[in-house]
Amino acid sequence: IAINGTRNILDHCLKNDTRILFSSTSEIYGRNKDIPWNEDADRVLGNPSVDRWSYSSSKALIEHMLFALHKTHGLKFSTVRFFNVYGPGQNPIYAVSQTLSKILKGEQPEVYDKGTQSRCFTYVDDVIEGIVSAATQDSALGHAFNIGSDKPTSIKELVNLCLKITGSTLVPLEIDTKQRYGKVYEDIEHRVPDVSKAKKYLDWFARTTLHKGLTITAQYMRYGKKNEKLLNEVEVLKHATNF
Repeated sequence: IAINGTRNILDHCLKNDTRILFSSTSEIYGRNKDIPWNEDADRVLGNPSVDRWSYSSSKALIEHMLFALHKTHGLKFSTVRFFNVYGPGQNPIYAVSQTLSKILKGEQPEVYDKGTQSRCFTYVDDVIEGIVSAATQDSALGHAFNIGSDKPTSIKELVNLCLKITGSTLVPLEIDTKQRYGKVYEDIEHRVPDVSKAKKYLDWFARTTLHKGLTITAQYMRYGKKNEKLLNEVEVLKHATNF
C-alpha cells in the first residue's frame, strides 16, 4: 500500500510539476555499525524473515523511486530521515512516550537488554523546523537529510532521566528482548546521525536539550491539554534557556 500509493502520488507530482517532501526514517541504515551515519552510508540489514527489516526496506524502495524520478524526469523532491522524534501528543508506544506514560500511571518503566542501546532523541519542535526547511529551500531539492539530534543517550540513561524529571521512585523493569519477541525482532545497538549536511544545506540542527524536551513532554502528559494555566507555563518553559 505504501509503495503503490506513493508511486501514484509521485506520478501526479510529475504531471503537475509539484514539489514533494518524503518522510523517511533512520531505519534506512539498518544495523550499520559505522556511526555516525551520513546520508550516503551503506544500508546493512538482517535476514528478510526478520520482521524488523520490512519497514526499512519499504522506505528505501520509495527513496529509490524518488532519486530515479529526479534523475530521469526532474522530480522536485526532498527526503528527511527522522531520528527518534518525541514530544507532546505522541502515541505512548515509543521509547520516550511509553516510558513517561508508564511512570505517570505509577507503572514500572521498561528497560530492554540492560538499556545499553543508544539513540539520539529529537524534540518535535526541532523536527518541524527541519521539515519546513527541507520542504521550502531550493538547496534541499534532490537531497536526503538526517533530521535528528547528534547527541546519543542510552536507553538506561533515558529512563533514569524520565524518573528524575517526574520525581518518581519507581524501579525500572528489566526485559529480555529474545524472551519477549523471539526471533522476529532484532534490535539496533546504536543509532547516531551525522547532521553536517543539514547544517550546510538547511542551516538546521537540533537545539532542544533532552532534559528540556522531556520536561515539557512530561508536563503535557501529566496535566493534559485542557489545563490552560499549565499550557501558559509550558510555553514559558519552552523558551527558557537554563536547560
